Formats: sequence, C-alpha cells, structure tokens
Amino acid sequence: MPNCPNCDAVINEEDNFCFKCGTPLSESSSQTTPLNTLSLEEKQTNNSYSKNLKVSFTDNAVDKLASFLGDHISGSLSNGSNGSRQITQPQKKSSLLVSDHENIEQSDNIDNDTVIETNVQEISDNDSASNYFEKDGNGVLMQKHSDYKGKSKKAQQERFILVYVWAYNILFQEPVPNKKHLTEAAKKNNIYDSNFTTRLNNISQRYLVTPDDTFKLNPSGSEEVEKIQTEMADKELKGNSYWNSTRKNSNKASRITNEEIEKIDEWIDKNDELIDNFDIGKLNKHLEFAIFALYAITKKLNVENTVKPALAYEYLKKKYTTISVTKKRFGEILAGKNNKKYFEKTPEGLYYLTQEGENIAQELMTEN
Repeated sequence: MPNCPNCDAVINEEDNFCFKCGTPLSESSSQTTPLNTLSLEEKQTNNSYSKNLKVSFTDNAVDKLASFLGDHISGSLSNGSNGSRQITQPQKKSSLLVSDHENIEQSDNIDNDTVIETNVQEISDNDSASNYFEKDGNGVLMQKHSDYKGKSKKAQQERFILVYVWAYNILFQEPVPNKKHLTEAAKKNNIYDSNFTTRLNNISQRYLVTPDDTFKLNPSGSEEVEKIQTEMADKELKGNSYWNSTRKNSNKASRITNEEIEKIDEWIDKNDELIDNFDIGKLNKHLEFAIFALYAITKKLNVENTVKPALAYEYLKKKYTTISVTKKRFGEILAGKNNKKYFEKTPEGLYYLTQEGENIAQELMTEN
C-alpha cells in the first residue's frame, strides 16, 4: 500500500487526504476546501479543570463528527463571519473536585474528506492537592504546610478546613465522610482546639455542600481555596503561628477548677459496663494506665475529644480509687517522646489517642 508523502503514514489509493496529517493526495483534493472549525476552551473554577480542543473538518463530516465526539461536544452549529462554522459548548459542571482524563482518537468511520487536528490538554489536580497533603494510610490527610496565611488562629483553622476538604475531594475522589473525620484530621494535624467545631459550622454554612452530612466545596468555597493557595505561595506573607502556642504556665495547666471537678464527677456517673467492671489492678505498666484513661474518656464514654492530663488522671484516681501511678508520672508518660506513637497533643496541651494507642486500649479491654 502507498504511503503519505508528508508523514509516511499508510494510505489507500482512493484516499483524497492523509488521515494522519491532512495532506492532499490528489490534484482535485489539493484545491482549497472550505473547512469548518471547532474551538473549545474550558475553565472550571468549581473544580479547577481546563481543556483546549481544536478540530477542523469538511461539510461532509459534520454528522459523523457529532457522533464521533459524543460527550465532548454538545451545542449547535452557527455560521461564522468567514463562512466557517463555529461550534460552541456550554461549560461542563461538576459538584466534586475531579481530575478528568479524556482522549479523542481517530475513527475509521470518518469520511475521507475529513481532516481533524486535535490538541487536548487535561490538567490534573492530583499533583496540586499532593503539594498540600499526603495520605496517612488510615484515610486521613496529613498537611505538608502548617501556615495557611490566616491572620489569626481562627482564620488558620477555617482555611485548614477549606483546603483539607478540597484536597480530600480530589485525592479520594469522594466527599469528606462526616464531621467526626474533619475533627480527627484537625487533631492529627495539630490545629484542633475547643473552638474547632464552631469554626467548622461557620465554614459549612458559607463554603461547603453537606449532602448526607458529607462535605464538599460549593462554588464559593472553590474560589476561596484559590485565594488561599495564592497567598500560601507568597513566601513573604506570614500567618498566625498557632503551632507555637503552648501553655505559658505549666502549673496552670495542671490545676483543676471547680467546674472541671464537676465534669469529672459527671464522667464517673456515666454508666458503661466495660468501664464499670474493668479490673484496674491488672494493668502493670504506667503507659497502660494513661492509654486506658484516655480511651475511657474520649472513646468509651465519648464525653471529650481531647483531654487535659490532670483531668484524665483525676478521673482515673476517683473512678478506681487505688492506682499504681503518680500524677507526675502520668503526665511524663503522656509527654514522653517515645510514646508519641500512642498519644497526640494539641497546641493547647490536650491529649488524645493515636490509632495505635486505641488498638492497645481495645486489647486491654478484651484481655480484662
């Protein structure tokens, strides 16, 4: 079979044009043939998606081209000022942040008089989202950058929520599952405090869509994320250093108020069969006392998401009367560098269990 003189592609003797490069193959076809042109350029603020498409084709190919492109083209043909036809496509909308990979390939059904030149460019958000977060293996994203350029801790928390939801929607291709997930993520990323739930509620009303109590960005949320990303790229701009906030007075942190004493009494009065019947005497290590106390308060009783060391110890002491760990040693266990795999600490000095800590606590409960 013959080859195209321009690109060396295999052609048929009766072909008027090369299907690959469009070079005319006969004198009759070398005469200028009016071509219709299609130009498509999409930009989605809602999901940061863009695509450029250029197609040229003859009148004979219009019907077949519409079938060939399928979902890529919807719209009508209208005459352009130069005699060519322009096809316009309405902007494609999506409720999720998605990465779309589409390719238009040449079809054997296209008319011989057709010349198609395509240039489709897809921009994936996956790489962009990965610049801000990475998966921890347990379904939670861990931040790579702590500064969201918020001027206050409140602003930093609100911006964290927005960027987290944006990245989660992309990297997991689904909405954030629930409010508890965002709370746990905030704890693991050390941006949680007692005001976080309020921040989340405010952001949800303004920038999030929450079908079935899941979370994804609305259009305003997408625009806000773009603004945040622009500011985060500015190395000269500095946000509130919430990650450096600590208890200035360690004695104050260990002091228990009358209100907190009442709270502990309420915890003790709560009924839980496993907690009430737990034999505290079977715990042999100081580490096990700390793990059990946090598990009882934050998981079994579920009265707090994070807890102050002094309150956790006081609960343990009042609930079981005799325990073989001192208050000082209890605090040292929680703060110990070797125990970070069991405990997480918020900037306010509150503690909660890691997944590994929870696993050990569950084993203790089972063995008991």
